[in-house]
Amino acid sequence: MDDNVEMKDSNSFIQPIHNQKIKPSKENLPFIEKYRPEHLSDIVSHTEILNTLGRFVKQKNIPHLLFHGPAGTGKTSCIFALAREIYGGENKYNVLELNASDERGIEVVREKIKEFCSSQMIVQKGIKLVILDEADMMTTVAQMALRRVIEKFTRNVRFCLICNQVNKIIMPIQSRCMRFRFAPLKPEQCVERIKFICKQEKIEIDDETINVMIKIGKGDMRKILNILESTFLSSKLVNVETVYELTGLPNPKQMNYIIDFMFTESYEVAYKTMNDYRMNNGFAINDILLELLDRVSQSDKVSEEMLIKLTKIFCELDHLVNLGSNEKILMGSLVGIFQLLKEAGIKSI
Repeated sequence: MDDNVEMKDSNSFIQPIHNQKIKPSKENLPFIEKYRPEHLSDIVSHTEILNTLGRFVKQKNIPHLLFHGPAGTGKTSCIFALAREIYGGENKYNVLELNASDERGIEVVREKIKEFCSSQMIVQKGIKLVILDEADMMTTVAQMALRRVIEKFTRNVRFCLICNQVNKIIMPIQSRCMRFRFAPLKPEQCVERIKFICKQEKIEIDDETINVMIKIGKGDMRKILNILESTFLSSKLVNVETVYELTGLPNPKQMNYIIDFMFTESYEVAYKTMNDYRMNNGFAINDILLELLDRVSQSDKVSEEMLIKLTKIFCELDHLVNLGSNEKILMGSLVGIFQLLKEAGIKSI
């Protein structure tokens, strides 16, 4: 009997711990989630788009939306902030968010989306919102089914499709949505956000390092913040050297060495030495190509005719890299570019 009492007490002690809901601490979130804008007013870019979305908030009504543009430009943050301002605390009941890259088939449209659209609004009257992130990953069949769902439930449901490549969204869906293109963030907008986050996290950083991260990120705020956080966590010292080391990109001194060596040596020596140098340092051929293209295009020693010819070669090489071609062969083509420059009488860029 005593054993039973002890067992009962033991179970009663364990049960509350098992059922306890632990709220995730915001301190444990990565920077991209920890500092994701919660309101439209917190977003530092796309003023024209925000003004339009602000009018939707005042009207408590929105059209079907199609957000497209490069990654890390605020598409998902904008629609989440819009939903939060329209629905407030009832957001989780009246908003369905799906990542179409994981759930891209027709079954998702027929089951999850259609079931959500068919149910009644909870707590308040009005419209419900379906957010489909990475909608360009949906199959064509699924998009055709989605078009019919959009038509059928347009009285009480609005859809927001988010994608990087708008050409992969079928025209019948595009024509039913108000399209907004999110351009890459401007450097001054990135600087403002980086400095704010560094101040909150007590990270010491100089302007040169910020400019390097912005150059690498190319307007992708998500990429910039990931570089900032990764560098800070790995070394606690955020400067130009640690940023280049963490990203695996050739720094300016290394690029100068590569360029000077290819100009001064023969094809055979340059190819063997630079191929070993690239592999020993872990450089991707694509990163060298992009940096070299920037330098060639900015050089006043390269004629316009030669620049056009080289740009075509760079495009072909970049395409081959993305197809997964052998990097040793591509390195040979890259060394050949310098032979063309030397034949044109160009000895440096």
